[in-house]
Amino acid sequence: MKGTAEELARADEARHLAAIENAIMEANAQELIITVGNHTRTLRERPVTFRCEWCSNQGTEMRLPGPPPRYHTECKQEAQNSIAKGRMKRMREKKTAKLPDGMVPATRQPEDLHQ
Repeated sequence: MKGTAEELARADEARHLAAIENAIMEANAQELIITVGNHTRTLRERPVTFRCEWCSNQGTEMRLPGPPPRYHTECKQEAQNSIAKGRMKRMREKKTAKLPDGMVPATRQPEDLHQ
């Protein structure tokens, strides 16, 4: 029973700390006011908890309403670079696969560019 009571106390403390963290984040939230004609809409940032697809860690960020982010702010650039690199590799492989047998794709040398 003692272990269970300790686990419950730890879980309760973790929930309490998470609630405090969310309250602090919400206090610092920014608002976006959109006016169309006579209608005004106020969008407020809210804490969104998600799992990063790049590093697989869970994180919480302040976001406006919409779909949850796929990557942490720190991981986003690295993930986009890696995805673009893979896309370019597939494109080059596809391009060389279309060439007739024995042909090699043309490459430009720096000295060719000055002619």
